[in-house]
Amino acid sequence: MKKLLVVLCALALTATACGNKEEAVNNAEATTQEADENQAAENSDDATENAINLDEYVGDYVSEETGEVTINKDGDTYAMSVTIYGLANMDEGDVMPFENGVAFYTIDPSGSPMTLSFCKTDDESYTLKVESSSWANLENGTEYEGFHEDNADVAAQSTSDLEDGVYYTTLSNEPAEYAEEYATSFMLESDHVAVDASFSKIADDGFTELGKFEKKVYNIAIDGNTKFLAGGGEGEPQYMSGSEFNDYIEQCMGSGLGLNIIIKNGVAEEIGIWS
Repeated sequence: MKKLLVVLCALALTATACGNKEEAVNNAEATTQEADENQAAENSDDATENAINLDEYVGDYVSEETGEVTINKDGDTYAMSVTIYGLANMDEGDVMPFENGVAFYTIDPSGSPMTLSFCKTDDESYTLKVESSSWANLENGTEYEGFHEDNADVAAQSTSDLEDGVYYTTLSNEPAEYAEEYATSFMLESDHVAVDASFSKIADDGFTELGKFEKKVYNIAIDGNTKFLAGGGEGEPQYMSGSEFNDYIEQCMGSGLGLNIIIKNGVAEEIGIWS
């Protein structure tokens, strides 16, 4: 009988100990969860407090060697586009505040999600960074520095020898049967391009000819918003810097490829080589 009482007491003590242990574990887990929730809330409050005002980033930004970033606002909706010369052009996605800048949740050229950030580095400079990417051409952590806000109003004071419109010529040494207009030289300067060519001015439909311009050197103003590109067929056009385009067009001289120049407000909006 005494043995039975001893066994029962031992079992009772064991059960009590297990109960206390289980309660302690539960209390520890609850304390940890509460601490995690408090930390998450604190981080969220810090992020909200430090998040920038998107309105401060609305505008056009350019890096002459890298590309362009544009952030627009329509009502309560923000839109963003990113062009990396010779590599990618992304203009669809969500724009959100970031701890120290703007986050752009977009789609890369291969169709996969990509996250970019655009942050102010100092008083006049901005940096574009790849925060998340599965595309081999833009790896995580890649940074493009040296963006600055573009003042289009100042740049637009420059004017071209040709009035606003779309102009076409071919990179040929002489007129051809399929195209009378031809260009024999192209030179990039800091604020304009000098093109020795004859041109056709084309209507917006891309076919109707509005006029012809004799062959001579035309100075056409450029600014930080001027896009340089090359394309053909159904493929996406390849954007590039002014210096890259200047090198490329030198290789294309005499090839018979088409050269299009779109002038708006006296400045070249786009200069492209097309096959």
